[in-house]
Amino acid sequence: MSDGELKVSDGVQSEAVHDLIRALPPFYAKDETSGNFQLLDVVGKGIDRLDFDIERVDKAMTLQEAEKAASIDRIADVVGVSRRTGESIEKYRMRTLLAFQSLTAEGTIPDMFISFASILRGDESEFWYQDWEALYDEDSTFAFLVPIDRVEDSVLEPTDIPEIAAMLAPAAKTVEVQYNGSLRPVSAADYEAGNYDAEGGFGTLDENGDPAPSGGTFGGLIQ
Repeated sequence: MSDGELKVSDGVQSEAVHDLIRALPPFYAKDETSGNFQLLDVVGKGIDRLDFDIERVDKAMTLQEAEKAASIDRIADVVGVSRRTGESIEKYRMRTLLAFQSLTAEGTIPDMFISFASILRGDESEFWYQDWEALYDEDSTFAFLVPIDRVEDSVLEPTDIPEIAAMLAPAAKTVEVQYNGSLRPVSAADYEAGNYDAEGGFGTLDENGDPAPSGGTFGGLIQ
């Protein structure tokens, strides 16, 4: 084996050690019996331990990733939340996150997107906003549409969602929360002009005048 070749040990070699050895000039000995390898093996494993410690601390300080109640307690104390008797860590995490979001949000529509995406662990693009002033001439009301699968996958009850929305809604605004179906209403003018996508959001009526299951899935108001 030439000096420029890298011998990988039979054991599991860390990525940090591998990178350090690879960075040596070609004329340096890289055999695992060499002094170079043994020295960099110690350094690389030290880097791995440091990376692991940083990741563990980062998770403990991140509310969404904290694995122990004690880690959540640090933030819960700040926002005035305490763990209830018999409460699961996920429910405790969710209540703490909600309290944190309500304190840090500025009471705007964009804040609602950010907060709900964080609370339900989704993407902001999964949520929709409907201005009811334009649709129904109700200037103080709007609808906020949430994906039903995100609600079902969370520890929250469906009845919790409207309460959360009301807490995060802008001042002097009433929010109606709905499950987000893939159907989107279109105006009569757009329908007559053909300005809609039948596959992506416009349903039809059957012979009885009832909604036909075409063009997507229907949403509904969360009671």
